[in-house]
Amino acid sequence: MTTYREKIDAGELKPGDHLPSVRELAAGSGISHATAAKVIGVLKAEGYVITSTGATGGTVVAARAQTPADYVRTIQSTGKIYSRGNYARIISAGLVPAPEVAAAALGVEPGEPIVARSRVTYSSEDVPLSASVSYLAGSLAESCPKLLVAERILNGTPGYVAEQTGRQLGGTKEQVTADAATAAQSADLAIPAGSPVMLGRNWIYDTSGEVIEYGESCSVPGRWLTYQTRL
Repeated sequence: MTTYREKIDAGELKPGDHLPSVRELAAGSGISHATAAKVIGVLKAEGYVITSTGATGGTVVAARAQTPADYVRTIQSTGKIYSRGNYARIISAGLVPAPEVAAAALGVEPGEPIVARSRVTYSSEDVPLSASVSYLAGSLAESCPKLLVAERILNGTPGYVAEQTGRQLGGTKEQVTADAATAAQSADLAIPAGSPVMLGRNWIYDTSGEVIEYGESCSVPGRWLTYQTRL
């Protein structure tokens, strides 16, 4: 079970990929049918897989939303921000007057110039998964010039800032809620206006507790957002 979790988390198994059936898993792993069924059941309960019936049914990897902590771990382990399969298209990048919430998150005055990078993230099948915008301090524009270019930064904006400035990624915070898609969100995600969506706000901190990036996102339904902690 741990191996399947690791392969899904690493992007080696992508949403829609089939896992062995209970019978195949039992035979291939040398475990009992009951144990194999338990493995699949736990993966399903944790949101890693879904099961369906029919000619093309079976157990497949579920679509899952990535948390800010997932992005940071991916940057630290692979040097890239997205796991295999997903990719982003940068819609815009530049300096904008700081919206009130973003200003508070970054510790600047509303209206002060800050960096804003807007993107849409897609699956490997070119299906829109989420639309998001990242806000960063305007003072970073000089030391991190790629922030102002509407092109992908392979190690992500937090990883790029850390690389350019020597700051280390230290932690994240996220808030989520459900809502109905606005006209703009519907256009970005190619879904009907008013569709249910998950909205997120996230903070990525350096090791001193200063905010490197504040972001807002809108995600399509049907993607599990998974948190795991150790007590």
